[in-house]
This record gives sequence, C-alpha cells and structure tokens, in this order.
Amino acid sequence: MSQKNILLFALISFLLILLLYNIKQNARAEFVAQKEQLMTFEKEAKEIGQLKKRFADKRANRRLLETLKRIAKPSRELDKTKEKILEFEGLDAQKLNALLRKIENSSLKIKRLRVKRIDDLHADVHLEIAK
Repeated sequence: MSQKNILLFALISFLLILLLYNIKQNARAEFVAQKEQLMTFEKEAKEIGQLKKRFADKRANRRLLETLKRIAKPSRELDKTKEKILEFEGLDAQKLNALLRKIENSSLKIKRLRVKRIDDLHADVHLEIAK
C-alpha cells in the first residue's frame, strides 16, 4: 500500500470511529430520556391505582357517612337506587365548617352539594352522593 492509501484508510477509520461514538452518545441520551419517562409513568400509574382503590372502598364511604351523621344529625335521609341524599337543616357555623371539611377531604362521589344560608348564624346543606 502506498502512503496515500494508508492516510486515506486512517482518515476513513477515524471518521467511522467518530460516527459510531456519536451514535452511541445519542442512543445513551435517548435511553436516559426513555427511562425517566418510564419512571414518571410508573409513578402516575401507582397514584391512579391508589385513587381508584380509595374511591372504590365502600366500607370507608359508609364509615364517612356515619361520621357525617355524628357531626350533625340529618333532618332527611333518602336512599335511592343510584344515590343517597342527606339534608341537614339549621347548622351553626361550627357544625357547618366541620361537615364541609369532612365532605371536601373525602372520597365520596358527590353529585350535588348545595349550601343555603338561612341567616348570619345558620345554614342548610343538601348533599347528593352517587353510590
């Protein structure tokens, strides 16, 4: 081989090595990005699973309804096929606050929540919950 061919071979080899190194770096960056995406997907899937489990827990919902009844005795309670209706009348500020806080932090499937102010100190609450 002549010296010209050797230099050409070395140059082509060097360019090939640079190309392979670049491909390797791009593949590594893509792998890291895919791994991060997978981790966020797994985290979201676990959160969704926990929420699904929490909202499907009928026993916890029954306990919560009993807690609501202990805070304030409902003036009317209807049990329909697809929903449960609770009405509370004449709640003072303390009971109203406790009741609404429990409802807000619960996993109940609320269809309708209506709060009607009677006067400065009392209010009525109409709560419809899907079963």
